[in-house]
Amino acid sequence: MTDIIPNIIVSMPNQLFTMSRTFKSVSNGSIYIGKPDTDPTNPDNQVDVYFENENGKYIKVSQPIKISQAGQPVLNGQFGKFATIKNHSMAIFDAYGSQQHYFPNVMKYAPDQLRQELTNFSGENSPGYADPSNTVWGIDAFSSNEYAKNNAFFGVGAGSSIIGNESDEAVGAENTGIGRRAGASLTTGQRNVLLGHEAGALLTTGSCNIFIYAQSSSYANYKTGSYNVVVGYNAGKLLTSGERNVSVGTDAGSRTTTGRDNVAVGQAAMQNNSTGGGNTYIGAFSGAETGTGGNNLAAGRSALFRNVDGSGNVALGREASLGLSSYGESPNNIVAIGYQAAWSQNGLNGVVFCGMQAGYKATKMNDSVLIGRASGFNLTTGSDNVFVGAASGDSETTGTQLVYLGHQAGRFLIDGTPAKEKLNCVALGCRARVGGDHEIQLGNSSQTVYVYGTVQTRSDERDKADKRIIDGELAVSFVRGIIPYFYKWDFRDDYIEEYNVKIGDDSNGNPIFETRIHQHEKDGSRKRKREHAGYLAQQVKELLDRLGIDCGIYQDHLVNNGCDVKTIAYEQVIPFVTKAIDVAFSRIEGLEQRLNKLENL
Repeated sequence: MTDIIPNIIVSMPNQLFTMSRTFKSVSNGSIYIGKPDTDPTNPDNQVDVYFENENGKYIKVSQPIKISQAGQPVLNGQFGKFATIKNHSMAIFDAYGSQQHYFPNVMKYAPDQLRQELTNFSGENSPGYADPSNTVWGIDAFSSNEYAKNNAFFGVGAGSSIIGNESDEAVGAENTGIGRRAGASLTTGQRNVLLGHEAGALLTTGSCNIFIYAQSSSYANYKTGSYNVVVGYNAGKLLTSGERNVSVGTDAGSRTTTGRDNVAVGQAAMQNNSTGGGNTYIGAFSGAETGTGGNNLAAGRSALFRNVDGSGNVALGREASLGLSSYGESPNNIVAIGYQAAWSQNGLNGVVFCGMQAGYKATKMNDSVLIGRASGFNLTTGSDNVFVGAASGDSETTGTQLVYLGHQAGRFLIDGTPAKEKLNCVALGCRARVGGDHEIQLGNSSQTVYVYGTVQTRSDERDKADKRIIDGELAVSFVRGIIPYFYKWDFRDDYIEEYNVKIGDDSNGNPIFETRIHQHEKDGSRKRKREHAGYLAQQVKELLDRLGIDCGIYQDHLVNNGCDVKTIAYEQVIPFVTKAIDVAFSRIEGLEQRLNKLENL
């Protein structure tokens, strides 16, 4: 029963006449109908009254009209509908001849009078009617027409400049204008729809346009352009010859003059665009300060807001690529997807942002990709970077040639300090951290790298210079001097704790958090359980210094402005071991020869 909507009241449709002072019927009374403001009991003042028979036909009846005992008008005892065609006065008397009611003017508007008023400004009485195919109403509406056909104009001065062409019926034809001065300057344009006060008032020769809502004649607005759709107060108000534009919303595309193939939907969308073409802006204030830029796509409130002359951009999301200043540099060929992605843009080129506040502070940057919530959040001028993962590289400010892949990858350095101004680094994995420039970090302290097959190290002779064979005695001294250890990992990294602190709110009232670190005392509480075998970098360094060797086996990352981390290239130990083994075998062979000689004595 939920789909049933009772909306017709069950009641008696026939009229009931009642006394003036008590709520009871005027039993056996009489009704007189006359001209307005006259005494209807005077036969000279009475108007014709008709009674509708059961077959639907009307018959003229004499007055007075009798009232039944139940208070209803009757003809020879028969109930029915009494009607007249004119406005009238009415007097009602009771059975004793006492007047109960008198109405000098029953109807506020007389149908005949209203019909007369309407014909004064419409149809064949209009000055520019010219042809039965036209529908016209309003003072001076369509008043100049002589030959144009199939038009409809309603409103004072609407379509008042159309004349038409005797030899070409298409000239000034098939237009619709509703509103005061709608299409008032239209001359030869055709197939236009103009709705609203002064809608398209200065349109002259343009065709196939749709203008809805007010347009001010004080602006040099639309004149010759065609195939445009303009809906909203002041939307497209400066259009002159632009074509195939769509402007929907208050002030949408309001300063476009000659631009073509634009779409602006939303309050003030693409408001300042003048000559730019091929743009699509959807959302209130999206592209509002675009001036001459073209081929842009923006969807979301204030998306690409301050793109003045940039082209080839895509911004999807509220305040995506909003821009810091109207006087800054516009972006070109960027993609910004997500709430406030590339929010601070000021001269970006060829950059992709995807994720809420990705590249939030990016200003001048080239050829980079930032994907993930807040990825590269603080990056301003760095270029040639790839950040993928939530908060990846979000501490970086001006770094270049960086590749950070993973959640918070490249966010901090190994020592827990924010990774800033880095160069040519790669960090792969969740929370992967580099120690300095020109580094590749695989994973974090909790991960182990596995491979199928082997990892090949480049060793082409043609790429090596100043080659010299390792001295045998030096190799033996190195091998005998390096000390192998069993040990358990107790990383300093594991004593660094990250936490978020609220530092304020953004312009929309959303909280702003800053990630900080706390360095716990290294007390062995986070020591790993499994033993490993290897060398100690500091002992290797001491050995190398003692032997007078300076090579890539040992790396101190502080040397290149990195973190305080010492590393060993284990593969570079192998040449010393092989040389030492060679020396050992040579000595063994010499001893064997001496032993053989002694045995043969």
